[in-house]
Amino acid sequence: MIRPIPGVSLLLALLVLLTNACSKTGVNEDSLPDSPSLNKSITKYARIGLSGRITNEKDEPLSNAFVRAGNQLTQTDRNGHYHFSSIYTCANATMIEVEAQGYFRDYKSLEVLDGSKQYNNITLKQKDQHLLFGAESGGTLLLQKDGQISIPSGVIIDKVSNTSFSGNTRMDGFIIDPSSTSFYSLIPTIRGLRLDGSDAALRFFSLLLLELTGSSGQPLEISAGDHLSVQFPIADATNAPATASLWYYDEVNGQWIEEGKAIKEGNIYKANLSRIATWSVAIGDPIATINANITDKSGNRLSFSRVQLFDANDGSVLSGILRADDKGYINMPVHGNYSLLMKISDDCGSVIGTRKFGTGTGTTWLGKLVSENNESTTVVLSGKMMNCKNAPIHSGYVKIMLDGKLFRASISDGFFEISLPRCTKEITTATLIVVDDAGGIESHPFQQEVSSGHYDNIEINACNKQTDQYISYTINGTNYLLQAPTDSLVQAAINQDNKTTILCYREADKNKEAVSFTFAGASKPGNYPVSTLSIRQEKLQFTPSGVIAMEVTDYGAPGEFIKGSCSGKLRDSSTGKIIPFSIHFKVLRKF
Repeated sequence: MIRPIPGVSLLLALLVLLTNACSKTGVNEDSLPDSPSLNKSITKYARIGLSGRITNEKDEPLSNAFVRAGNQLTQTDRNGHYHFSSIYTCANATMIEVEAQGYFRDYKSLEVLDGSKQYNNITLKQKDQHLLFGAESGGTLLLQKDGQISIPSGVIIDKVSNTSFSGNTRMDGFIIDPSSTSFYSLIPTIRGLRLDGSDAALRFFSLLLLELTGSSGQPLEISAGDHLSVQFPIADATNAPATASLWYYDEVNGQWIEEGKAIKEGNIYKANLSRIATWSVAIGDPIATINANITDKSGNRLSFSRVQLFDANDGSVLSGILRADDKGYINMPVHGNYSLLMKISDDCGSVIGTRKFGTGTGTTWLGKLVSENNESTTVVLSGKMMNCKNAPIHSGYVKIMLDGKLFRASISDGFFEISLPRCTKEITTATLIVVDDAGGIESHPFQQEVSSGHYDNIEINACNKQTDQYISYTINGTNYLLQAPTDSLVQAAINQDNKTTILCYREADKNKEAVSFTFAGASKPGNYPVSTLSIRQEKLQFTPSGVIAMEVTDYGAPGEFIKGSCSGKLRDSSTGKIIPFSIHFKVLRKF
């Protein structure tokens, strides 16, 4: 949960952190003789512009996410975009911190040039593995691939007040596999600080996202001198050393800090952790820095080009996607004494340039990297959005699905306009749905054929009542509908990991339970076994007969919706008769 420090206190706190964190520069000025403009811009502090987009792992935009950078705080718009026109930050560690309800807090650390404009997209990992427990009793959260986190009893404190905490506690955890192609896009940086104070580039064997909160969302911590125990699964146990260092991510200084050791036992590392943070098991290799300027064949800078590094020998991924700045410059930490392959791509993912090079342990100026400049195209959609009475919609938005991506456009006085990038001019269909927030209505899907250019005269009427929450079920051919707010539909809180329980009370009377079911599985779309199911209809009670699987088509973050369906056979408890049934539901996620 975001709790911004009010007004002046926030700015003072951020400026103090900024001053303390900017202890060194990430670039050696003497190593860039061929780039006088770059030399001139390297300072301990930097004033930059920063923008980007926040999405989930399905590439869907996350609106109203909080983004902190430098000494400022903002929120994302309907399309997940954020923007800082001018922020004061560390040149060697520009920190971006993102928080959104239902997702792990994420950080990115950039090394920037003074006066530059930066663009950085961030993908958030949804919280779908958690444990609810009492702080006084402790608890163990089981994670994927034999991973687990155990917190003993009586060691939890309130992080803000530093006092003992004894209430209900939620622990969220997730193991990120370093062999995953998306791994480097989900981590803040490879830069770490060894115990002896020297810099390192981390080579990862396992990584843990970890958050601990109270019932009202307040951040919790482990008391000084105590610890929690963790099992880190190892993706490549054959090549993992018997002992590796533990590193926690320091969000103040924007780097990993070495602290303690992890011991290998079979396919896992075992370790004791001293704090709630993002942790990794890794080895600190030599670190280097590379600088380059990306241009087209005519020498024009290619602003915000996408750069990614690979092992030149085996092709394995060694970095996330970094954007060049507005002048086409890149400045990034890399593994030292390494043979690397850089791939430069455009926004459509097409590779427009490559470069093989070796690193030492200092800064390498790669010079100008000449790349192709593929032309992309743009579709501009605009039009008039009306309700059923042909009156302009004043409070609402348009959902647009184009080329497999979701976009949103706000409606102002009945009109909307949005410019959307495309990677092709091939004709396709854009699907638009108008949502009238004030009237609680939406339109049928409207399909517009597009290729490129402007489509200005779109007119859509929103006439359908929004059905926010419902359970529709059919028993032996007869359909029944339970719908909020007339009926009460809730996701129940249960003290079991990876289980979801849905309850429905007829006419919002908790003495009239109509439908309840529980299915086990991760908090994401998929097919999951139903462990309990009960339907009460007209003084009859029905229970499952045989195995039933729930197909979950959508599992949104808290505050969004869980949607799914199942079918099978039910037993009439009074007669023993077996009859067919099906259920479709859409319920607001609370936990």
